[in-house]
Amino acid sequence: MNAEPQKSELRWAELEKALAHVESWLAPEVERVARGYEGGQAGAFHGLVMGPDEARRALAEADPSRAPVDRAAAANDLPDFARIAQLFGADAFDACVLLLALAPEISSRFGRLYGFLQDDLARTRPTFDLALGLLARGPAERLALRRRLAPDAPLLAERLIQPWREPAGHWLSTQFTLDPQILRLLTGDGGIDERLAGFARLAPWTPRAGTGEDANAAAASAALVRGGIVWLDGPDPSAKRRIAAEAARLAGMPLIEIDETAVPGDRPAAQTAALLVREAALRDAALFLDGLEDEDSREPCPFCAAFLAEAARQGGAAFLAGNQAWLRDGWAARGLARVAVPRPDAAARQAIWSATLAAHDLDLTADQTRGLARRYRLTGRQIETAAAVAAAMAPDGRTETTSAYRRVVSATRAQTGQRIGALAARRPPRARWEDLVLPEDSLRQLRELCRRVELRERVLPRWSERHRAGSARGVHALFAGSSGTGKTMAAEIIAGELGLDLFRISVPNTVSKYIGETEKNLDRIFDAAEDSNAILFFDEADAILGKRSEVRDSHDRYANLEISYLLQRMEEFDGVSILASNLRANIDDAFTRRLAFVIHFPFPDAAHRRRIWEGAWPDPERRPRDVDLDRLASLFKLSGGSISNVAVAASFLAAEREQDVATGDVVTALRREFQKLGKPAAEQELRDSLTAGAA
Repeated sequence: MNAEPQKSELRWAELEKALAHVESWLAPEVERVARGYEGGQAGAFHGLVMGPDEARRALAEADPSRAPVDRAAAANDLPDFARIAQLFGADAFDACVLLLALAPEISSRFGRLYGFLQDDLARTRPTFDLALGLLARGPAERLALRRRLAPDAPLLAERLIQPWREPAGHWLSTQFTLDPQILRLLTGDGGIDERLAGFARLAPWTPRAGTGEDANAAAASAALVRGGIVWLDGPDPSAKRRIAAEAARLAGMPLIEIDETAVPGDRPAAQTAALLVREAALRDAALFLDGLEDEDSREPCPFCAAFLAEAARQGGAAFLAGNQAWLRDGWAARGLARVAVPRPDAAARQAIWSATLAAHDLDLTADQTRGLARRYRLTGRQIETAAAVAAAMAPDGRTETTSAYRRVVSATRAQTGQRIGALAARRPPRARWEDLVLPEDSLRQLRELCRRVELRERVLPRWSERHRAGSARGVHALFAGSSGTGKTMAAEIIAGELGLDLFRISVPNTVSKYIGETEKNLDRIFDAAEDSNAILFFDEADAILGKRSEVRDSHDRYANLEISYLLQRMEEFDGVSILASNLRANIDDAFTRRLAFVIHFPFPDAAHRRRIWEGAWPDPERRPRDVDLDRLASLFKLSGGSISNVAVAASFLAAEREQDVATGDVVTALRREFQKLGKPAAEQELRDSLTAGAA
């Protein structure tokens, strides 16, 4: 015999035994009313009510002479009542009331009997008056039992029963029925409450991914068992879901997932929250409330507030997963237990990548998978999304492994920078190493910076936890040098080398004259950058990197606060940030301690200027041949940026004439550049300098 039919037969046997009590309560009352009909009391209403013979036939299966059974026995025979009593404080009388409401849901003959006893066949549900009349042992007990039917008593307060229709007259005439989910519980239907469909579901069992989250799950499980609500604090929604599922499993509880964003707004929040918390209690399950990611929310939504209040009232076990401001700032005051869920480390990311790529039939080598895990600090959800997007992309004609890897990288980069894109400008990395002209030591430091980023996930985990706690995991660098010496180009090259996006942040636009606004702007930037897997490039950072000064007035105090706040956020930031400054000497010493690299970008000497002039034109074969580049580099002390400006301007002048770049174009472009720099030069002097000694 299959398991489901066997379970149904067992449940029916239990219900049949319980309903026998209802029949025993009804039998003497039916006989009493029937005798009244036989005595002619039906009068003019004869035919509009059930006749005595029909009433006796409806009770044919019952023995009218059976002695009444006490309420305790009925409570013992009602399926699942012991659990209801434990959860909601119900007693034996409440069990009998539930039985009365259950009977017409099992067999319509009970509804007809209720109509007969209440002299109205339309009243097929029991009333409070009928329940008291059948179950009370005399007027005194009837009066005492009225309290069990009050709105604040378990039957109504915990929504075990509900009014069937609005009472036509006195409260006693109110018909009642079982709450739909209590009916499903008593009849053995294991489905979740239909009123919760669309935003709540029983979480399916999923195999563990082996992502190294055991300690977090154990901590969350311990907090759950102690009772109360656990806040899972972290940036990775997938990790929080995995940890909640594993914590519930360790506690021996199923998990009900709730999507807060899908909770209907047209239903009272308190009612929805009460149904959810009760559903979890009936199943001995934990709740997982997701969708609380709107970080600007300073107060919980009406549903969240009702949910917290109801869970506290009933002692429900629940997880909250989100980063909303009211959670971050008020979790302790609200009595929540906090469990930190950090971003997955490289090993965890590699495990997620391996499992997800295999699920999407994306065949990458072990080295490629390891490289993805080390380079891109994605959350589990971002990895899953990237793999799904890559699987849907068309192959690009290369070998299968190369094509799959390129698609995965493209999809991965599309997952980053979405939040910070609204706060900073994305700068495509177009420059190459050969474009950058710097002293050898500066170039070596730039390459060391790249290696630091690539190898940190391999090196840092080997350190002790105590040592690592005092060391920033982020990589922060200062590019110091005058304007036009290649700082922005170097940032582009590093981004291209690492396969990361570069976001340029204008510090003058970030700093505000209004008190506290600068800190808010920085907070938004760094919070968004945590999810971006991008390089933050703070251009013209002198405005905020200055040394802290002696406090003489409120302006000094708030300026120092801005510097201190930036220092703090840099310390906490795990990503890559580059600060560009023209004034190295003005930088606060505290910044230097937090920087992994301070790279000097000197003004180019004559030899470096010669190399810059050679590479200034996109097509080296079309640069002007009648110009002595050695003399040009020696005589005119221009930065790389100014040299590039001259080359571009000369190219536009040549394009206007529809000819190649000539000496006159370079002369005019040079004159314009010197005018911009406030160093006007005579055109003939420039022309003589360019042509003297030309080959």
